[in-house]
Amino acid sequence: EWSGVNSEGPPVSSFDSIAIAPYFGGVFGRDPLASEILNGPSSVAEILASATETVTATNGRIRTDVQGNKTVANYYDLDLYCYEGGQHFVGVGGTFQNSLFPIFSACQNDPGMGVLYTKYMNMLEEEGVGLWCVYRASGRDSKFAMFGVVQGYGYTTRPKYDAIVAFIGA
Repeated sequence: EWSGVNSEGPPVSSFDSIAIAPYFGGVFGRDPLASEILNGPSSVAEILASATETVTATNGRIRTDVQGNKTVANYYDLDLYCYEGGQHFVGVGGTFQNSLFPIFSACQNDPGMGVLYTKYMNMLEEEGVGLWCVYRASGRDSKFAMFGVVQGYGYTTRPKYDAIVAFIGA
């Protein structure tokens, strides 16, 4: 309720948008889901399907977070942007970082990740997000982060990149 919302004046005394970072998949790197992945038969397809639910379902956590922020933006007549976002599959803590890395890395290179990215971008558009910035264009998978849209020059498996380019082209 600050008086500078949508006011005229220099940038330091006003603002006209809210920027958020709606990452999906982070819950898989912490208990209880991390232990379930390690102790049960969890496949790449199952992990990506579960992540898709958080993004696309009417009551999915990521969608409802975006909707909540859009409600605030609308109330104050502000634009809603994503200063970054995308997938955040990474194990939290030494044990989970090491043991979840192989399956999370497989998720990055699976065609299903491209399908999930398309659904994610469609959801952002449906919910009225005006702009989404890709966090990192290039970066190799590591146990600490898998944010790169591509892993580097010459990689031919790039589902996130292909989905983003197709979305922009559409």
